[in-house]
Amino acid sequence: MRTLDFLPKTDIPLYQDSDMFRINSDTCALGEFIQIKKSDIVLDIGTNNGALLLYANRLGSKKLIGVDVNGDAIDLCQENMVLNGIENYELYKGKVQDLNIEKVDVILCNPPYFKNSIVNENEKLKKARHEETLTMEELIDSASRLLKNGGSFFCVYKTTEMIRLIVLLDKYNFGITKIKMIFDENKDTSNVFLIEAIKNRKHNVKAIKPLIISHK
Repeated sequence: MRTLDFLPKTDIPLYQDSDMFRINSDTCALGEFIQIKKSDIVLDIGTNNGALLLYANRLGSKKLIGVDVNGDAIDLCQENMVLNGIENYELYKGKVQDLNIEKVDVILCNPPYFKNSIVNENEKLKKARHEETLTMEELIDSASRLLKNGGSFFCVYKTTEMIRLIVLLDKYNFGITKIKMIFDENKDTSNVFLIEAIKNRKHNVKAIKPLIISHK
């Protein structure tokens, strides 16, 4: 079912489809965490309905690029670009591992970070949530290949996978600059975190103030 919604805390409209991944607190947190300059070309890996591209556009990016293995998601993303009067964009259907474009300034990703598929999930949701078409290492390898030297990589990931992600970022010559934990107000531990890493820079980690998700 198609719905017309808004990015949380904004008046930016977007279409969503109940058969696909819908924006959640992770999407919102990452959208508010990213930092983009007006001269930046931004790539969203697994763009889905384009929500993160809309966050990037709000910050005045020069050009938006989205890639997704799901053709229906690309169609929906294009509708959201048109809905918001955005013209400076390119969308690609396929695996980011096969994407061949000029290097970009910023990469965003709310990745598929579950390892085991849920049997009763539809195929579109499985691809969006599980490491079937994009493993963590393939994501970091692709980000390294597609980013300019000194380019920024922004990602949200499960806290239980933090060490694995840090090891891979180091392997592919990313320097971590910021980590932000996300807490549910009703839980004592963090389930997910935000990270910023810079290609071909040394680690200079700042653990910034955590985000507390309230249900009020």
